[in-house]
Amino acid sequence: MKKYLALLLVAGILICISTGCKKKEDQGDPPALPAIDEITIDLNYFDISKSGSKGIEDNYFEIASEIVTTWIPIVEQTLSVPIATCEHLANLSAGDAKWVTKNTWEWKFTFLGKAVNVTAVIGSSITWTVTIDSFEWATGTSNIAGTSGTWKIKESSAITSELLKIDWAVSGTSITSIKYTCSSGNYNGSHMTYTPTATGADYSASLTGSHNSAPYSVEWNATSGVGRIKCQSEFGDSKWRTWNANKENI
Repeated sequence: MKKYLALLLVAGILICISTGCKKKEDQGDPPALPAIDEITIDLNYFDISKSGSKGIEDNYFEIASEIVTTWIPIVEQTLSVPIATCEHLANLSAGDAKWVTKNTWEWKFTFLGKAVNVTAVIGSSITWTVTIDSFEWATGTSNIAGTSGTWKIKESSAITSELLKIDWAVSGTSITSIKYTCSSGNYNGSHMTYTPTATGADYSASLTGSHNSAPYSVEWNATSGVGRIKCQSEFGDSKWRTWNANKENI
C-alpha cells in the first residue's frame, strides 16, 4: 500500500509539472486613484472685459490677461477632452477596476460620448495610460498615495506629439500646485505654475511662468479683485505693477 501511495504521489507531481501547475497569482488590491479635484487652472479672473481701463495703454491688468490667456486655447480647447477625462478618472472608484495581470488594473467607461480605457501598473509608483476611442491620448505617473503626479498629453490623433505636461500636487483633494509645460508649437518650452497662495498679504493666488523667454509673476485676489504683475520682457525691470478692484493701474 505504501508503495502504491508513493507511486500516486510521483504521478501527481509529474502531471502537475507537465500541465504547468502553479500557485494562483495574487491579485493584490487596485491602486488608489489620483486624488486630484481639477487639473484645469481657472483663468476666469483674467477676463479682459472686466477691466475698468479697457483700451488704455499700459493697463497692467490687460497686460497680465494677454500673457496668461495665451494658454486658454491649449488647455480649454485643444486638450479639453483628455484633461476632462483625467479629472473624471479621479472621481471613479478603485473598486470599479478590473484585474488584468500582476500589478495591472483596468477601467473601462464612456465619457463625453467616447470610449475610455485606463490602465494602471503598480510599481514603486503608478504608471497610467489613458486611451480614448482607441488613441493613447495621455500617460502619467502618480505616487502610491495619489497625492502628486504628472500627466503627459498628446495634441490629437492626427498630431501625436506631446503637447502639454501637467505636474500636479494635492493635499486631500485640494490642489496645492499645478504646472503646465508646453512641448510643441509656438509655445514650446513655455511654462506656467499655479498655486492657490501668494507671497503678498493682499493676494490669494499666484502664477509664475515664462513669456518671451523671460520670467513673469502674477498675483491676485479673486474676491477683492486686486492684483499685480512683474514681467521683465514687458516693463524692462522686475518691479511689481499693481491694479485695484476695478482693474485700474495704481
